[in-house]
Amino acid sequence: MIRTEGKKCLSEGEHLFRIGDPVRNIYDIVSGSMKMTRPLVDGNDAVLHFVLAGEQVAEASLFADHYHCNAIATSPTTLRVRAKQEVLAEIERSPEFAKSYVKLLSEQVRQLRLQMEVRSIRSARARILRYLNVQSNAEGSVELATSLKEIANRIGLTHEAFYRELKKLETTGLIQRGEKTIKIMKPV
Repeated sequence: MIRTEGKKCLSEGEHLFRIGDPVRNIYDIVSGSMKMTRPLVDGNDAVLHFVLAGEQVAEASLFADHYHCNAIATSPTTLRVRAKQEVLAEIERSPEFAKSYVKLLSEQVRQLRLQMEVRSIRSARARILRYLNVQSNAEGSVELATSLKEIANRIGLTHEAFYRELKKLETTGLIQRGEKTIKIMKPV
């Protein structure tokens, strides 16, 4: 069993780690959300990944000496801290843990591939509909675990373009928006 080093609380906008910091810990998000970023040559940041409650931060750095990106809280966030060496030791000790960890990483690879697929769609409307269809449950509803602005960023749209297209989809009756849900009314 991996010993938990404790908890860490971050305010919105606070860094958990920065590129080049030594990798000492792996983190589980208990509540809140984070984004993983890397600076671009033009001075902007590329958002590599959004991480939500129930997911891990820094698992990609498990075998690295230094973090390869910045981790920034996008809302007040509480994390469970696990020492990197403890996680590695548990992988060696427990085939069950190793298998569950590989399963977790495999799911993340699938999600990142889906994100790449969605971002490759040229039409904002088609991009949004593909994202909603993949994220929806059997009843056609998508539970919004993050802000619409973060979803727009995740699928590679400006939040203005995303909001405009959502409004059009709602006006034409293709979707119905609730406070924390979007329901697909007509399959596309």
